Amino acid sequence: MSQSNDRQGREQWGSRMGFMLAAAGSAVGLGNIWRFPYITGKNGGAAFLIIYLVMVFCIGASVMLAEFAIGRASKRNSVGAFRKLKGGAEDVQNIFLTFIANPPQVLLAFFAFMAMVVVVVYRGVGEGIEKYCKVLMPGLFVILVILMVRALTLPGAMEGVSFYLKPDFSKVTGATVIDALGQAFYSLSLGMGILITYGSYISNDEDLPRSVATVTLLDTMVAVLSGLVIFPTVFAFGVDAGAGPGLSFIALPAVFSKMWGGPVWSALFFTLLFIAALTSSVSLFEVVISYCMDELKWTREK
Repeated sequence: MSQSNDRQGREQWGSRMGFMLAAAGSAVGLGNIWRFPYITGKNGGAAFLIIYLVMVFCIGASVMLAEFAIGRASKRNSVGAFRKLKGGAEDVQNIFLTFIANPPQVLLAFFAFMAMVVVVVYRGVGEGIEKYCKVLMPGLFVILVILMVRALTLPGAMEGVSFYLKPDFSKVTGATVIDALGQAFYSLSLGMGILITYGSYISNDEDLPRSVATVTLLDTMVAVLSGLVIFPTVFAFGVDAGAGPGLSFIALPAVFSKMWGGPVWSALFFTLLFIAALTSSVSLFEVVISYCMDELKWTREK
């Protein structure tokens, strides 16, 4: 793996594609798939979508560019970056509810999931994060497209598409704008140290604005396509589109159970959620690992 010219021995991304897929994997998470649709549904559908896209490309992309630039310039973790640059400053519902009410079961699932995250991060930037994202992210897009095609062929699906893509600005309030801005930051993984950390592994000849545009486009594409999965499905079966987190974890499983081939579609949907959660969790964990390596001088293995 190539080494940084600014800081001998620091890991770098093996390829531009690997970096962009890893960054997109960080940005593409549960916020795109379960939170975006219900926030959109709660705020009037297409009107919220338009405001959200403005926030993403006018504000979110600018913040992403700044975070990548901070990381690349400092070649440090998210804490060390600011210190260096500043010169030293310091029945489905019952199943779901029963599951989350059982701490040993939840903890067992959590530790199993974290074991997967640790395996990826342990292997490093090139052989771990980049390598796995090159497989997981294309897989995520394939599953998303399959689910979208299935959703759009359901009877009554076009009513959901109309709600999603036909704006009703009479429902727009100040809270709508705040929700759109918050979703943009949440979706793009801004302000969490992730992009600074990933930026610290970027070579100095990388075209940052181009990378930001690509990552932002990929993240937004997943959010928009997720809406084309969720809204046609819930409208086809008369489910409340603004049902909150329960939309993905309670309402949709119930909907899938009524569809032909329901177990297959349900399995694909939750595989989609799993990949989104895994890629985001890996990036969050890497922030901590990078800090320990830079500031505490630990090895990645430790």
